[in-house]
Amino acid sequence: MMKYEKTNNNFIPKEKKSTSVIDLQALEKENKFLTEEKDRLLAALDGYEHQFSNIQKELQNKESEIITSKNQILSLEDNISKFEMLRDDLHQVDTLKHEIETLNNQIAKLEEENLLLKEEVTSSKQHVQMLYLMLLVVAII
Repeated sequence: MMKYEKTNNNFIPKEKKSTSVIDLQALEKENKFLTEEKDRLLAALDGYEHQFSNIQKELQNKESEIITSKNQILSLEDNISKFEMLRDDLHQVDTLKHEIETLNNQIAKLEEENLLLKEEVTSSKQHVQMLYLMLLVVAII
């Protein structure tokens, strides 16, 4: 029996497809092969998804390691800058110690000079007193 399909309001007879047992077996075989192929591909896909999730976890771990390392680097940079500031301060302290030592040496020299000058002043006072006595003796005579 012929079937008709509507095309532009004209009826054209549709060809009847005959399906044989051989075609059904071939289709069932192909269907079975495709199902097995689909199962194999799904299993492979599951494996790849598992690998992908593992790689994502590793990536997150590496990112956290990178962040930790970056924080350590920043901390070390801060410590280096503090160390450099302390080294500069130490250099200034050494310079000041040297200046203090120089000033202490100058103070010691000035104290010695002061003692000499005091002795000279004392000697000069005695000399002046002696001159006054001589002047008195000369004035009396």
